[in-house]
This record gives sequence, C-alpha cells and structure tokens, in this order.
Amino acid sequence: MTHFPKFFGLFLLFLAACASPQKRIEANRELFDTFPPDAQTRIAQGIIEIGDTPDMVMIAKGKPHYVSSRKADGLEMVIWRYTTTITTTNVQPVYVRGYYGRTYPTLTDVGQTQEIETLRVEFLEGQAVIIEQLEQ
Repeated sequence: MTHFPKFFGLFLLFLAACASPQKRIEANRELFDTFPPDAQTRIAQGIIEIGDTPDMVMIAKGKPHYVSSRKADGLEMVIWRYTTTITTTNVQPVYVRGYYGRTYPTLTDVGQTQEIETLRVEFLEGQAVIIEQLEQ
C-alpha cells in the first residue's frame, strides 16, 4: 500500500504528458510542419489565435469535449467547447426518521459535480473567428 501514492503520481504525470501539445505535434508531425514558423512556436506552447485553422487548434489544445454548429444568414459557425469538471463536497444536515416516528438530524457528505466551460472556439469558413477563455 505504501507504493500506491507513488504509482498514482506517476500515472497522473503520464496522463498529463499524453495531453501535451508536444505529444500531439509528434503524432501529427507532417501536418504541423506545414504551419508557418510563428504559428508553430505558438502551437507548441498551447497558444491559439484568431485565424487559426481547426487543425492548429486541435494540436494546440487537443480534441474538444463538445462540437456544435450554428447556422444564420447562409453561414455556418462550428463551435468547439473545452470543459473541466469540478467536484465539491459539503456537509449538510439530513433528518432521519427514528423509532416511534421521531425525526432527528444527522450530518452527511453531499457531493456536487459541475462542468465548467474553460474554452470556446468558433470557426467560420475554416478559421477561428471567436475565442473565449475562462480567466483563472
């Protein structure tokens, strides 16, 4: 059991490394090499800008969690959403019915999970035209 925390930490480090722009660049080297040099530098740091293509955003930020589209005036916007999940636990009173119909309070942990959008990228005609990022 003493090796569990060490193993778990290494596992998390492995997952983080797989999710890095460098790993996505290695997996898509031929495509990455077609990008302009200034874009390559930004993308390697995980930075995106207006005018980037979906391929550039995919390599810089990874696969989006949600993809949707919006059509208006004959134009179609493709929307990529990146999210994170926050879990909180609160102690709340709960009333329990006991013997003889009496109720008494007890405390219990109540967990809440909330999904938060951290990044939204909207594409029009193959280029990012809107980038919204949650400020930390």
